[in-house]
Amino acid sequence: MKIGCCVMLPVNRVILKDLRTNQKKNQGRGQCLSNPCSPLKRDCSTLPRGSTDQGWWFCNYSNPKGFKNKKAKEPKTGALPLRPRLHPQKGLSYIYSLGLVVAIAFNLPAYAYDPAQLAQLKTTKQCPNCDLSRADLQDQDLTGANLQGANLTNAILVFTQLSQANLQGAYLAGVNAYGVNLQGANLTGANLYVANLVRGELQGADLTQAFLGGSNLFESNLQRANLTNARLPFANISFAQLQGANLTGTDLRAANLFHANLTGANQANMNLTGANVQQTLGLITP
Repeated sequence: MKIGCCVMLPVNRVILKDLRTNQKKNQGRGQCLSNPCSPLKRDCSTLPRGSTDQGWWFCNYSNPKGFKNKKAKEPKTGALPLRPRLHPQKGLSYIYSLGLVVAIAFNLPAYAYDPAQLAQLKTTKQCPNCDLSRADLQDQDLTGANLQGANLTNAILVFTQLSQANLQGAYLAGVNAYGVNLQGANLTGANLYVANLVRGELQGADLTQAFLGGSNLFESNLQRANLTNARLPFANISFAQLQGANLTGTDLRAANLFHANLTGANQANMNLTGANVQQTLGLITP
């Protein structure tokens, strides 16, 4: 009786080595290689990663009815299979391709303003529901402009004149509005998430139910502003002027109110959970 080694692997090729003759034999997919020489050892140096998980089948070739179907898995030695080597030129091609994809991805803006609508705003000051995301409106005089429901995401509003403007329901997330003039502006229900409003002029502005989570209002002027039910969690309101403001139901959780001035402000039902109120002026403690 001759005992051969039958290797059935779902790979393109399997290589067997006879340790006595040091010869290698190649065998195609799904074929059985019988060899009376013993012992045999599988050489995994050129096989793809993960091929060592395949099994060995020992076949009894004296059985006229076929194989005996005694299956035993190759013992695991703990050694990791070798990784296939990447051709140097192909490797550089992959790196260049990946770099190109990354460069394109970072240079393509996720959104951009509509040039026609931007021109319309500058000419008529009427642009409700316009797409002005990432628009540069620095130093523009937009006093009394109608921007109701407009998308101003990441727009530049540095020193922009927007007093008495209608920004009801506008989306101003991430805007850079350093020193902006929003005196008397209607910002009811506006979204000013992480907006930069440092040293902004918001006297008398209506911010009812506006969202200013994470916004920066350092040294801003909010005197007589209406912040009823506005949400300012994690906002920086340090050194801000809030004299006479309406803060009824304002959400100030984890906000920074260091040295802010709330003298004469309506502070009913404010939520100051976790807020920094050190040296806050005019704060009415319950």
